[in-house]
Amino acid sequence: SSDSYGVRVGTLYRIAEKLLGGVVVDYLWSPSKTTTYDIFGWGIGDVRVDDKTKQFTLRVGPSYEYRKDSTVNLDYQYSSLKNDAGTMEVHRMFAGIDHRIVDALFVRAGVALDNHGNTSWTGGLGIYPLKEFSIDVGYQYDMFPEIQSEFGRSHLLTISISLIL
Repeated sequence: SSDSYGVRVGTLYRIAEKLLGGVVVDYLWSPSKTTTYDIFGWGIGDVRVDDKTKQFTLRVGPSYEYRKDSTVNLDYQYSSLKNDAGTMEVHRMFAGIDHRIVDALFVRAGVALDNHGNTSWTGGLGIYPLKEFSIDVGYQYDMFPEIQSEFGRSHLLTISISLIL
């Protein structure tokens, strides 16, 4: 069994008319309990493991509006993940573009590079048919190379539908 808790704080600052700077800090923790039962009576007894996973992430970077509602961005991210098995630190650089095709349609593309030389590609669409309704679709390829040996390359497809009432 496991529970997860998290806090996210961020700020956005207008440096110049078309240049923004932002900072986001995340802290998450997840205490978990794992119990393995000796159901066959092999004499090992029931084993219970208590663990606590902690994650800290800092992301900072600028965004430049090169034309109305179209931006390019460059972010640096530091993440630290800790549990009883050890600690993993990751440094990543992100670059992306959010380009307005027409008022209701945006196309997005990006790349991420980590401190181990791994590269991930992203793409997506933002569809805004009404002020109160939006659909965002995104795809991310191979963002988590650390799982590749067990699961292969990672693929993430996300669809978000927002409705303001």
